[in-house]
Amino acid sequence: MSVEKIDWVEQITQGMHNQLEPIEGQWGKFYAGSEIDNLNCIVVPHSSQISEMTIGFFKITNESELLDIDCIKIEWKVEQQDSALLFIDDLLRTEEFLNAPVKVLMRKRSVWKKINEQKLDKYRMELTGLWGEMAFLKRNPKLDSSWTGPAGTDRDFNSPKYDIEVKTTFTKSKKEIRISSIDQLSSDKDLFFILLHGIGLAPEDGESLKDLYNIIKNYDINPEVIFAVEKQMILFGDSLCSDTKFRSRFAQAYKVDQGFPVLNKKILENILGRRKMSRITDLKYSVNLSGYNHMEEQEFIQYLDI
Repeated sequence: MSVEKIDWVEQITQGMHNQLEPIEGQWGKFYAGSEIDNLNCIVVPHSSQISEMTIGFFKITNESELLDIDCIKIEWKVEQQDSALLFIDDLLRTEEFLNAPVKVLMRKRSVWKKINEQKLDKYRMELTGLWGEMAFLKRNPKLDSSWTGPAGTDRDFNSPKYDIEVKTTFTKSKKEIRISSIDQLSSDKDLFFILLHGIGLAPEDGESLKDLYNIIKNYDINPEVIFAVEKQMILFGDSLCSDTKFRSRFAQAYKVDQGFPVLNKKILENILGRRKMSRITDLKYSVNLSGYNHMEEQEFIQYLDI
């Protein structure tokens, strides 16, 4: 299988429990999969010796038993998979990595060692979240004037008629979304939807943030939103904005109505009372969307009648 055509998420996480699968790339061969339960890894055949070290939440070791040849193994916990893929994708996009993994790892170490799991998870959410909104907007340019962007309100798309909150995920089967504030699912609109946008890394045929930005910047978008997007992209850096590419897998819209599980100030005040509620300064929770009725994107856009 060619390195350039791999869907990294599926290749490294699915169908490879307790086995390593060889992957043939332009610059050589490496292996990806699970050596033991709860740990994913990539293994690069190489004779150079490296002292065992930790970079962020990645463990780097020499390995000779797995494949009966000298290798370098990069290992991380399964639950850290989505965040880990940014680092792995960064390594594999570096042309010399498969030929000189030690050299590349030492060069990358100064940056990645500063990023712990919590920071990387936040970073991943911001990067993929912005990509998810922009890709959805590219497919539906009539939503342009309602997009609030990275510095907007609790809803990503806000208009007199509708509100839409986009939640971007790497995972196909697990439909759990994070609610980041106490008012994120509060809206006075009759049409209020959560759009669950599934995406995947696609190094060869995907689109980068910069690709999307060069298209949507010509839409009828509030100049303050454009400024906020440009500022966010500067923080990400030109390499990630230009080279990290994703593709859309699915987009499903869920209506937030009386039957939808919501926590907000009004509901909590009725339960706790206003005085107790005033002591709660922040609230984050998750909602499992499995089993709830939804519309696919095309049907959803037709429903909005925009």
